[in-house]
Amino acid sequence: MVWGSFSLAASSILNKKGLWAMSRETAKWKVNCVIYDCDGVLFDSFEANTRLYNDLCAKLGREPLGGEEMTYVHTRTVYEAISFLFGGENELSKKALQTLKQTEWKEYVAYLKMEPFLLQTLNLLKANGILTAINTIERHR
Repeated sequence: MVWGSFSLAASSILNKKGLWAMSRETAKWKVNCVIYDCDGVLFDSFEANTRLYNDLCAKLGREPLGGEEMTYVHTRTVYEAISFLFGGENELSKKALQTLKQTEWKEYVAYLKMEPFLLQTLNLLKANGILTAINTIERHR
């Protein structure tokens, strides 16, 4: 099974340590498709999320998030994050969700960081006839 952005570079490191037996020449691919989640697998979105939630807080008169708050909301769905930041099911939370629906997401794309070896891994999978797909549970709108 292939996990995350596992690549030949990573496999060669593991091979040197005796933890991985495949090389490019001897690899026997038994995988038909690799299904990725976006966040934390294809892209690190921590900085983008920090900017998004701090902009949202500023628009609604709340102070910027502290480090622990940001760590918490980064690992939650949008709905859980809004509830945490704005006090549960109330008018401010509804306003926050409405504001997010009107947010221009393109403003935050520049802050997404591609995970290391992603392109090499995708190219390797493609070269070996392995399909790729993306599935995520995150709901923004």
